[in-house]
Amino acid sequence: MQFDETVILKDERSFMTVRHLVLRGSNNEIGRKLAEIAIHRHGFNQTAAAATAPSVNLGWRKYFAEHYPILLERSRGVAEALGIDPEDERFDFTSIPYNQSTIHSPGCSSVYYPPSTTESSHGLLSRNFDFPKISFPETIGIDLTDEERKLFRPMMADPYLIEMHPENGGFSSISMVSFDLLSGVLDGMNSEGLVVAVHGNEIAMAEQQPIPDPEGIGLFELQSIRLLLDTCAIVEEAKLTLLANRHFYVMLPCIYLIADPNGNSLVFEPGYDGEEPHIIEGKNPQKITNHPLSRFPKVEDFPEKRSMLDAGTSSFERYDMLRSQLAGRDALYSVEDMKEINSSVSVSKLLSRIPEAKRNELVSQPGLARTLWHALYDLQELSLDIKFYTGEKKDEKGGFKEEYSDYFTFRLK
Repeated sequence: MQFDETVILKDERSFMTVRHLVLRGSNNEIGRKLAEIAIHRHGFNQTAAAATAPSVNLGWRKYFAEHYPILLERSRGVAEALGIDPEDERFDFTSIPYNQSTIHSPGCSSVYYPPSTTESSHGLLSRNFDFPKISFPETIGIDLTDEERKLFRPMMADPYLIEMHPENGGFSSISMVSFDLLSGVLDGMNSEGLVVAVHGNEIAMAEQQPIPDPEGIGLFELQSIRLLLDTCAIVEEAKLTLLANRHFYVMLPCIYLIADPNGNSLVFEPGYDGEEPHIIEGKNPQKITNHPLSRFPKVEDFPEKRSMLDAGTSSFERYDMLRSQLAGRDALYSVEDMKEINSSVSVSKLLSRIPEAKRNELVSQPGLARTLWHALYDLQELSLDIKFYTGEKKDEKGGFKEEYSDYFTFRLK
């Protein structure tokens, strides 16, 4: 097993510490090493691995043996790190949870630019990841003193950039991971140039439909992305893989943007509780925020009151802003164009458009998200340029301006 860890962001002004992990070995060894990190750094233990019920655990193992044997092999390494028999049906080794919450959803904005639309003739995914800075107790309304706040890590305090090179099954990949070290992929790319980004479905969350299913048999919302990165080379393979699996969610319903180097892309909206899934084929470029495109295929279909204040989500505003910047353009897009377009829908930019009185009210809410990173995946170069939130400066009108690190560049070798 070859392993390397580098801290790429640790700034006293930022609440996040971002680490880059490189793991090269068998899938068993990869699972064991990730579990060891979680045990020593995040308090992962046998209690955290206790299964809801032995019958459910056996159902998961049977499902993964048929649909995702790579994960099953990694889970055996997790069991070994915990010192438990991998066959012990009292425990679930298929996830490594940490800093988790079931409350907030990521409010993200992504655009896939196919090769025909870019100056480099490369396909690129430009992706904002938005999430609150708070810890789990604060999400349920508990006011913490400054001393108490030190006892609880924010949910997004420890994201990982994980580079995997499995030697006995599965493509190499690089991905941003949180909530679950084994399968908690938020966005990523594999060695074939397939790229995937997850977006919370804020409309489904607001409607409280469907109900979370922590005992579901199949793939939970982030596990689906890890499966695609492990096993799929092109969008068509990803589509067939998604349709061949059962999907449930334990934190929040999600929507996925998937693209490949050949210019193909799609948005996948899982069908929960027996509902039919929806697939929206790519358009040039293809954009997504946090509402289902199957229900709102055009701006004309948006709610009449679509603002962040009226709709309870900024998804419609962000989508419309992306649409207006991408519509009717003949010139090819540069990397700087892509960065500027995604910057225009960051949390602070959205706040600047809200009346000052309401802006002060929103900023005072602890659950308000920040744009925590902007990632730019180059599907031909197999490279990732990514910058991270380091803090913010208040402005005189009740808002703030997010501050970022320089871009870090990584190449999947």
